[in-house]
Amino acid sequence: MDGNSMGHDNDKWGANQNWTFSFDQTISFDELTFAVINEDMILKSTGWLGDTDATGTGWSFNGITGEFTILGSSGSGTRDFTSAGVSDIAAGTDIAFGFFASAGGGEELTSFGITVIPEPSSMLLSLVGAGLLLRRKRS
Repeated sequence: MDGNSMGHDNDKWGANQNWTFSFDQTISFDELTFAVINEDMILKSTGWLGDTDATGTGWSFNGITGEFTILGSSGSGTRDFTSAGVSDIAAGTDIAFGFFASAGGGEELTSFGITVIPEPSSMLLSLVGAGLLLRRKRS
């Protein structure tokens, strides 16, 4: 998705508005990239409740509420959440992104990064298939 479809300036973001999304597979959420950021923004999911608090460059995480706060004062760039040690997000679990205080001042979400976590059954089928291919080559 491009920035204009994900949230640009006040066209998409107003006071206490957010953008909610979910995936049909279990994922780990890795990063967000911004073109501009002037205010703190929030990324929240019930998938992260109960994890410990953590702080990184340009963000902090509250495990009680399951919220990443992206710090506007740190400016544009990529916020890497891989060091937060949070749990994976189950398929169909909502992730809400937006700001919950004042309206946008030029914020633009450029991209986000996720890693798909394969289901155990899918992984098992892949291993069985690879084993059969190796066995077939030997025959």
